[in-house]
Amino acid sequence: MAKKKSVKKAARKAVKAVKKVAGKKVKKAVKTAKKQVKKASKKVKAVKAQARKKVKAVKRQVTAKVAATKKKVKTQVAQAKVQLENRAAEIETKVAEKIEQLTPGTSSETPVN
Repeated sequence: MAKKKSVKKAARKAVKAVKKVAGKKVKKAVKTAKKQVKKASKKVKAVKAQARKKVKAVKRQVTAKVAATKKKVKTQVAQAKVQLENRAAEIETKVAEKIEQLTPGTSSETPVN
């Protein structure tokens, strides 16, 4: 009987020792996992910040391009307007000349009917 108790005791001690070692290993693993998580979160923060900077830069570029195209379009519209006004003035003068030619008594030439 004495032997049985001592064997049981030894077995219990061995189990305790194993649990202790396993516990230490688990604690160590948890610690390293926490460190890795911290590192990963730092990297994520850095990447997010970089992405925000890139987005801002792209927005700036886009707004600049939009402004430039707006200016170009405005100048093109103004040029087209001027051309149309000039054309309208030319047509008006031609019409006035034709009217003068066609109205009797004002011009020296007599129109042919």
